[in-house]
Amino acid sequence: RVAWEGPADVIKCNREWHQLDDYPYLFKEYNAGSARLTKSMQDMLGDRVAPPEDVLFNKQHDMLNKGVFNAQKKMDKDREVFFAHFAPPCTTFSQAQAQYQFRTKNAPYGGERRVDEPLSEQVVKDSEIAVKCARRCKIRHEVGDAFGLEHPWPGLVLHLQGFKDLLDMPGVYTFTFDSCAFGEKYRHRQVYVTNAPWLAPLGRDCPGCKSHLTIGFGGDLRTKD
Repeated sequence: RVAWEGPADVIKCNREWHQLDDYPYLFKEYNAGSARLTKSMQDMLGDRVAPPEDVLFNKQHDMLNKGVFNAQKKMDKDREVFFAHFAPPCTTFSQAQAQYQFRTKNAPYGGERRVDEPLSEQVVKDSEIAVKCARRCKIRHEVGDAFGLEHPWPGLVLHLQGFKDLLDMPGVYTFTFDSCAFGEKYRHRQVYVTNAPWLAPLGRDCPGCKSHLTIGFGGDLRTKD
């Protein structure tokens, strides 16, 4: 359906009801880590859930590789998956590692707090992966498919230019949720970036827990847990 008549079909509507049966997969998880989310989705959707991807599983999933990233973008443009979930590495963004933190809101790529030390390679890699995830989210929004991206709160990642560009797009939203609201023993507030308004009910605060396990140096849990 043409939304604006002109010399050619300049703009086409891609916001009609999705024909979900036309997608090879309904869900796929990237930067999957333990792939717990994939396992939960498989319990509900079976083989309509694509195998998860993470460089931990296979070097062919390494988003830092230009060829891999181009192939992933092509998959987004070909609309092979209805909903893609991203969880880019958060270690160098996390406030749980504040004493080793390189990033601030004014310097989200790092370098402000420890000006006498060079940026670690991991800081640079984490920034690149995060921006590439945002780029893929933008592509998916442009073609009319759904995405979600989670990251620790406060969202330093949102201050990267790629995320600013993504959040400037109409129909892209953010909400926060506390893990304890879903049965975990730690609070671990996270921000979720998505173009799926039907996920808004997941935005839940702590229900009033008397205590939480702590995360980070000297805490009950390590950040990698």
